[in-house]
Amino acid sequence: MANELLRTPLPQPQRSHPTVEELMKEQGVNPVQDPRELLGDFWPEDEPLELFLDALREWRGHSKTDQAA
Repeated sequence: MANELLRTPLPQPQRSHPTVEELMKEQGVNPVQDPRELLGDFWPEDEPLELFLDALREWRGHSKTDQAA
């Protein structure tokens, strides 16, 4: 009986989530070839970086007075 247990295949775990490859195929997307494709154009070039950082902190719910944020 012990030998039978050793020869019995273990059940394969059920996958509940698709693989990255399956998602890519389903969504019709391909890997990014050029990282420049990921650049966003969401902030005006003539605005200072500090305004962007202030906005980012606000969007994230952080305040400048909270040094832990």
